[in-house]
Amino acid sequence: MTLQVYSAMSSMSPLLNVIPVTSPERTPPKSPCPSPRRPNNQFLSKIPEYLNDVPRPLGDSPDEAAVLRVGIEQPLEEFDTPKSSKISKSRLNRITFLDAPDTYEHPVALSFSEDSGTVEDEIPKAMNTGIKPFYVRNGGLMPSPKLDSFLLRLKSEFASITEFVGPLGPNTFKRVARLCSLPSFVGCSLFEAVEKFTGDAVVTFESFEKFYRAMAAENNDLPSKLMYILTTSIHGRPQKTLKMGDFFPLFTHVIRLHPCFSFLHGFVESINSFARVSEVLAFFTISGRSTISIPQLRASTFCADLLKLDDETINSEDVDMLSYIQFYVIRAAFEKDMSMYFTLMYDDLLNYDNGGFNGELIRRYIQQFGSKGITITDFAVLMFAHHEKDHPSSVRFWFRLCDLDDDGYLTFEDLYPLYRDIHFKMVLQYKNFTPISAGDYLLKAADCIKPIDNIMTMRISCGDIIKSGKAEEFFDYFVHAWNAHALEATDDRRSWEEPQSKWRVFCEDKYAFLQEEDQQCRSSANPAPKLDDDGVTAKDGDEMVSLDVIETLRSYGFFGVST
Repeated sequence: MTLQVYSAMSSMSPLLNVIPVTSPERTPPKSPCPSPRRPNNQFLSKIPEYLNDVPRPLGDSPDEAAVLRVGIEQPLEEFDTPKSSKISKSRLNRITFLDAPDTYEHPVALSFSEDSGTVEDEIPKAMNTGIKPFYVRNGGLMPSPKLDSFLLRLKSEFASITEFVGPLGPNTFKRVARLCSLPSFVGCSLFEAVEKFTGDAVVTFESFEKFYRAMAAENNDLPSKLMYILTTSIHGRPQKTLKMGDFFPLFTHVIRLHPCFSFLHGFVESINSFARVSEVLAFFTISGRSTISIPQLRASTFCADLLKLDDETINSEDVDMLSYIQFYVIRAAFEKDMSMYFTLMYDDLLNYDNGGFNGELIRRYIQQFGSKGITITDFAVLMFAHHEKDHPSSVRFWFRLCDLDDDGYLTFEDLYPLYRDIHFKMVLQYKNFTPISAGDYLLKAADCIKPIDNIMTMRISCGDIIKSGKAEEFFDYFVHAWNAHALEATDDRRSWEEPQSKWRVFCEDKYAFLQEEDQQCRSSANPAPKLDDDGVTAKDGDEMVSLDVIETLRSYGFFGVST
């Protein structure tokens, strides 16, 4: 029942103040449930009083369409929504704001068409310029309009290529790779990836478009696209990691087609061996394992080296990934001591580098490969780890070999047998060498990593060696006898050295030495013909100068079989 209560001052006022009052017995009880917390959002704070859970098609009224464009056509403070408009919570959640493509200046709001009900991109006309777009690491994905326009331009290029070249093949895809902002030598792998991804016998623009749209939907930078292409071209479907053997087709293609490797054309065995050694060193330097992930590929210089190869005037020495100098040095050292089965055994490795290697470490390394010995790829890893001990992969390599009990720490029990082997070789080789006790020797080596008071309680982890920055000096005490003697002879061996790759310096110096030795051998191996008393060319026999390592490589087929 509603009562009309008149004010006492009504007679003094020209206006009558009527206050409607609800009867106390009819007052509705308060709800026991507290009201839900309103979201802390400027847009949602204007809407809750008009919400209704009655479902109906979105965009029925002009008022609702205006609500969906809040923040686009006018500021939120100036917008006034009629109370008759009702929007459900479920439909309100569909109002989302997306990241803007790189061609737009502001975020893009999705508006729903009243006629067709489809989602359309609407470019903001007047938004607050103080709001910055979201930062996407490694760049965002290509937006659909930009991808469509790119493929439309590429379609005309496909038509011109097929018109002048004919049917598309692995070699003609070099131009397509350049148009896609990829290294040109990835073209062969790109062709095979499209062929295996679509399963078509003939690669057309339609099949390439299908593959490229699938790749662009998941990958946004060169390392991720390169992994997508290489894994698809070999395994038939994209994978998240590269495995040993995935680089081999790419490296073989580069060696066969790049002008700086033209002297190897026709020598199939040398090309394959070159590609295998380069692939193993790439995996060892990038990840140190038999797999490579996308973050590891981004952190390496692999993609930059591939882009360098687009310059046809570049030399192989400028590309660390495919350096012919390091391959030449590795193969020359390997085939000098290899057995008849083209492998190196335990005794062969002990004699390498004048017998300076620690016998215990060589035994542990060669045990992994059984009785057949190690191949040239395994020997390449050993040589790189020996001459580049500061590399993180080399540190982990030598740490696992030095950890004799495999407990994850280097202790006195691990290093004492290594000390005995190195110390014995130094005493035999250098007559003036003064023997050093095991305690003093191990303490001096451990001081390179961290101070240790008692050698019996020493525990050194792989992380300690990497953090110290003196991995090369530490491992030289236990890996190679002649390097250990050089540390004992000089107080600070690094004071005069330049901060550059020692592996590269070693390869360049060794390559220059082998080249000079090769020239001397050529001049001495081809003297003027000698005639005997009968006028017949005499056989040189023991009088001929013995061939050096370069001629030995030729006798073992270093230059392969010409095809």
